[in-house]
Amino acid sequence: MAKVNRKASRAVFQLKITLKHIEPAIWRRLLVPADIPLGKLHPVLNEAMGWSDSHLHSFTIGDRTFGDPRANVEFGLGFER
Repeated sequence: MAKVNRKASRAVFQLKITLKHIEPAIWRRLLVPADIPLGKLHPVLNEAMGWSDSHLHSFTIGDRTFGDPRANVEFGLGFER
């Protein structure tokens, strides 16, 4: 029986990250595991964009928004935890 390399068969998403309201456009294309948790995606984005994690952020998936709980207080946003 042949062994299956599970790591090699993991699904990968290609993401294109584009900053809004900036000309010319600033963007990055990333390959990430399909099952990456948002908590691990955040530092990947910071590294790819050259950021130092010094701004509030959020992720929107469908009609749900996830982000830093401090934004709830500062901006009145209804983020999930």
